[in-house]
Amino acid sequence: MAHSLKNNDYQPYQPDPRILAESVLDITEYLGNTAASPLSVNIFCLEHDLNFDDFTQIWRCLSKIVTDQDNIGLKITFPLIKKRLKQAAGPQVKEFNDQAMVGLIKVFAKNLIPDLYVLSLSIEDDYQASEQNRSH
Repeated sequence: MAHSLKNNDYQPYQPDPRILAESVLDITEYLGNTAASPLSVNIFCLEHDLNFDDFTQIWRCLSKIVTDQDNIGLKITFPLIKKRLKQAAGPQVKEFNDQAMVGLIKVFAKNLIPDLYVLSLSIEDDYQASEQNRSH
């Protein structure tokens, strides 16, 4: 790492956190990260300005949906997950469009909630089909 000398004081270089964040996002984009198919939960949160509290609320909400499905036979659908997330999560999530919401569900399912993973694939298929219908 580079170092600076000021008045003969040795001070380690302190990189700007914004530059580090943008560098990480550049690398993940090169590796194939997209809005519809995020590579990791942390990258998704970084891209969407979600903090650790948002992350925790999302994880709890999605986990509860899976638990409710197991305990009371709740039928999980994209509109249900979207509604619950918008009720439980912070203001950024409330503003997500459907593509960002699908990406959120998919990345949390893939990385943290395996019981939601198969459903996340069908949600993605449903979302893509509805997008194709809108464009025709």
